[in-house]
Amino acid sequence: MLLDTAEGKLAEALKETDALLAAFRGGEYGKWKGFYQGDLFVNVRYTAELLRWAMTPKGPAPVQPDGYKVIKAYQGDWRTKVN
Repeated sequence: MLLDTAEGKLAEALKETDALLAAFRGGEYGKWKGFYQGDLFVNVRYTAELLRWAMTPKGPAPVQPDGYKVIKAYQGDWRTKVN
């Protein structure tokens, strides 16, 4: 059976990950259009990229961006006042 192999399990995981991304896009409409586009914390797109790399590794593995650092970078010096 195909799923008994590592390649089969990677392929099935990629198929499910792609289905999840399609569900994300399907839920984005109106003012929510593009809501998941910049997702950095769950980062399903990175998971899909890593699965594709694992199926045909060429070069080093993809590097996951640090969501916290990215958000802090565009916030700059802005801070919330805490009493």
